[in-house]
Amino acid sequence: CGHFAVGPVVDLSMSQTSGMGNSEPWSQPAVNGDVVVLVNLGSDNIFTLTPSYETRRMDPVLAAVLSWTDYDIDVLLKDRSLLVLSGSSLREWRYGIRAGLVAEFKGGASGVCDWWGTTDCLLRRG
Repeated sequence: CGHFAVGPVVDLSMSQTSGMGNSEPWSQPAVNGDVVVLVNLGSDNIFTLTPSYETRRMDPVLAAVLSWTDYDIDVLLKDRSLLVLSGSSLREWRYGIRAGLVAEFKGGASGVCDWWGTTDCLLRRG
């Protein structure tokens, strides 16, 4: 404990996802180092890893419903959790939050949701 050294902080960025989310996955420039730590604050989110070598769906509606590729990996990040990317997960994968889906709930309310695995597993955006 206390011996997990990842080196000096090279870049510190903060971003807020609201509304429909992003439509394109991104990757970190190599100059930002060999380890990226993502801290999720404020609400639960679905973070999607997509292989950089696969052709992505460019239609934002298809990407929202089917994901960017058929090989994507969805990660449920609970509020106040973190995700560490390094090695091949950092070099060979892009990551992001897909555009959300609008869903109707009991009582007639609707809202933007994320999904993981299948669109049957919905998580309402906070």
